[in-house]
Amino acid sequence: MYCGDETGAFIGDIGSHTARFGYGGEDCPKVVVPSAVYKHSPDENNYVGSSQGNQQPGGKKRSAQRGKYTAPVSLMNVPPRGCFSSEGDDEENCDVGFIPIYQSMNSNNNQTKQAGQDSCDGDGVIQDIDAWASLWEYSFSALTARGKSKHTVGYKKVEQSLDGPIDHPLLAVDSSSRIISTNLQERQKALMLETLFESLSAPAAYIAPSAMLSSFANGRQTSLVVDVGHTGSRVTPVVDGYLLHSGSCKSGRGGMWLGDVKRGVLEGCWKINGSDSVVNKWNGWKGAPPCQHDGVIPRYILQSKIEKLKANELEHLKKSPFHSMAVHEVMYEMMTST
Repeated sequence: MYCGDETGAFIGDIGSHTARFGYGGEDCPKVVVPSAVYKHSPDENNYVGSSQGNQQPGGKKRSAQRGKYTAPVSLMNVPPRGCFSSEGDDEENCDVGFIPIYQSMNSNNNQTKQAGQDSCDGDGVIQDIDAWASLWEYSFSALTARGKSKHTVGYKKVEQSLDGPIDHPLLAVDSSSRIISTNLQERQKALMLETLFESLSAPAAYIAPSAMLSSFANGRQTSLVVDVGHTGSRVTPVVDGYLLHSGSCKSGRGGMWLGDVKRGVLEGCWKINGSDSVVNKWNGWKGAPPCQHDGVIPRYILQSKIEKLKANELEHLKKSPFHSMAVHEVMYEMMTST
């Protein structure tokens, strides 16, 4: 809007459900992945890629690794063996290394609801900045952002170093809610800028609110932006590019809520604030609902690799955020497919 389309910025929009990356001025993002990462042990090198080399024999790209985090994740397949804790024989200590970027996507949010707190309190709060940065590292690798001749010979033929500087300024989209305190927002933005400059070697960086960018994308400096996301809906007035937080409002009814409604219809029961299931007397089915007994089965359950998991690992996997996001992915595809 103010500086034209010739900045050549590299843009990252990490939302509550999906992370999108691409170059400024293009019609659509080039990389779209789930907003989550795998967490693994540093000595597990058989299942994840290395940050020193992202190219496998045969030209197949590995995942981008940053410390103990690896991106991207696949909600269709069972997590790699390196994501399960080494104490897998002990049911109490078994853990699944799957980390959503934002706190609002944790499975333990039901405990927050039972305590009478708003589930939107953690909306936009990054759990671990290294997990957030690992998605940027993967997008750099996938789009050859550090390649010097990608625009002349093509990104598939360019050899790049994952530790070198990047030539593009970085634009990070801020998805935090006004419910978060101002001090927390300022600390999170400072940490994001520190990561962009020091860890990702950005020559220039800027953090812009999503409502402002949505308004500018439609050629408007002043508008009323309605954003229906995965964890909720948000209405924000924008005047001359500035957000009027005093006039904004937010609701917890979003894509995740719609998925829960459809899941309740298929299973014939509802879960109110994380409590026990309540049988739905009217379900619209001629008989029992199709998923009443087994529930909605995500696609990773149907993979052959599920048989290699131990009983306690499978039980903890079904209680992890991975299972919740995999089920909502099925609901999302049912709502968006034709």
